Amino acid sequence: MCMVKKCYISHLLENHKEHFTIFKKGKLWITTKEKLKNGEDKTIFDEILQNTKPILNKIQEGIFICCSDVVIKFNKEIDFKEKDRVYVFSNLVDKEFGTRHGAFKISSNNKVTKVFQKESLYTLEKNGFIKNGKINIDTGMMLIPNNIIKKLKNIRIKNKKIGIYEDLTPIFCNKNILNVITLKKATFTHYGSSKEILNIKCDKNNNYFENCEYNFPKIPKNVMAFNTNIDRKIPDNVIIYTAKLKQDKFITIIVGIDDNIKAKGKEIKLFNKSLIENLEVKINSNLSLWKLKIYKPAKTKKEALENALELYYLTKFNQKIDSENRLSIEEILKKEK
Repeated sequence: MCMVKKCYISHLLENHKEHFTIFKKGKLWITTKEKLKNGEDKTIFDEILQNTKPILNKIQEGIFICCSDVVIKFNKEIDFKEKDRVYVFSNLVDKEFGTRHGAFKISSNNKVTKVFQKESLYTLEKNGFIKNGKINIDTGMMLIPNNIIKKLKNIRIKNKKIGIYEDLTPIFCNKNILNVITLKKATFTHYGSSKEILNIKCDKNNNYFENCEYNFPKIPKNVMAFNTNIDRKIPDNVIIYTAKLKQDKFITIIVGIDDNIKAKGKEIKLFNKSLIENLEVKINSNLSLWKLKIYKPAKTKKEALENALELYYLTKFNQKIDSENRLSIEEILKKEK
């Protein structure tokens, strides 16, 4: 959160690690391939500060909230014409992107009337979010002027922390004070997916190994691996993370680079393949890959990797996956030592 003239950075390192590839450092601190003038590694947060400079003198006094996996390179033409309004920024993109982002429904006078988070194309179409095959997606940035901040002191929230999507956005929509600026000439880059992270961190081989021992001669393509002793052939296009559990056991998470961990119900895919026919458990509409119990604990790191690779090949060849003694990604990260 950036105040005009002063900057306050709040960065949480907690167990809500929906993108476990960046579980320890957090998205703000992901380093890029570039360097700062002083020779230090450049982070996504450095890019956010640098690219926001053109509009800083136009921002009203208040709080500027920035999403930690989105970088917008603003141009000077952006202006905040109306006072006493909350501003959000949208990017007009092909409708398919609306299923992976927050999406705005916008009135003719640039007011946000409704916001959906990662809904299906059917739901977005039905509720009038899509026009001419395009949709306005949320860039994760919001400007709240001081006079509106003062009015927020008495709001009731659902959780201990104020959530932008759960608490603030619905309030601002209901009060009809949420204005949207649709980015046209400004550029928008999202670093929330594995491919995008590999792109900013890696050279042309597109592999990233952190705290790994690699003892196999064939190097895969497009792989992110963490805390894993690799002595077996690893498939291309996967993410691997080995966690040590509190019971002194190990478990290796493996997903595909293109897998959407938050996708629910029939949209769940592992290694870009549907799991509905493979699992002994039924996939309901509220179950996601994040909550699906498909990973098997082991006594050693080596055995944990074997279990992960077994899951990969069972899925690839459409074989049954038993549900006995398996954990979900959510459970693994909570039980991690």
